[in-house]
Amino acid sequence: MYYIEVSENGKITDVLYMTNGIKDIEYLGWDREEKEKSGAFVETLPEDYSDNKYLYIDGEFVLNPDYVPLEDENVDYDEIALDHEFRISILELGV
Repeated sequence: MYYIEVSENGKITDVLYMTNGIKDIEYLGWDREEKEKSGAFVETLPEDYSDNKYLYIDGEFVLNPDYVPLEDENVDYDEIALDHEFRISILELGV
C-alpha cells in the first residue's frame, strides 16, 4: 500500500510506501479520513511511475500532459573538452 500526497491540481507531491498497510496507518497515529483529504491510499502505483509523469485526479492516475520524458543524450564529452581546450589556447595566445 502507498500513501500519495496530492496537491489541489492533482500533482503528486509525495509518495510513502507502507509495508504493513493499515497497521502502518495505526502505528503512525494517522486519522485515515483526515489524510485522505490531502492525499490517497492506493494499493499499487503504475508500473512506469516516475516523478511528474502522473497526476492523481478523481481516484485515478492520469498521464501528466506537461510531462516531458528524458531523452538519452549522445554527448561526446571528450570532444567538448578538446573544443574548450582549443578555445582557451586561442584566447591565451591572443589570436
